[in-house]
Amino acid sequence: MQRIFVLIGIINQLASTRLNRVLSDLDLPMAQFYLLTHLSHNPSLGWTVTELAEVMEVNQPAMTKTTQRLLKKSYLRVETDRKDKRIRYNFITNNGLEALTGAWGLLLPDMEDLQSCWNSEDLTDLQNLLEKLKEQLDEARE
Repeated sequence: MQRIFVLIGIINQLASTRLNRVLSDLDLPMAQFYLLTHLSHNPSLGWTVTELAEVMEVNQPAMTKTTQRLLKKSYLRVETDRKDKRIRYNFITNNGLEALTGAWGLLLPDMEDLQSCWNSEDLTDLQNLLEKLKEQLDEARE
């Protein structure tokens, strides 16, 4: 298992470098890209900064900074809770979804190049194994 985590670390570094190269042209740092990706899974679901910080495993000041930058770009909108005005929910906007779609569009050629070295069965097997590992790590959060 140690070698698996070493490989995941190396892959993460290599993939992050590629991702940053593309995202820098869009003025969309990885933290913002990952947050938009997370929010895009259910655009009608609002999240507090505290909830986002917890699920993204960053501290609350870092998440506040990220959400503020996305708000300035009109990629997020905030709604105040009707019952408790101190609670604010962050939602991805259509602009945020469009920016994310554009980013994925720029990443697609690189992903297609990588995918061309794999057959569909290997990709399915890899995805299934990674999903299993992700679920285990997600369930074992502190």
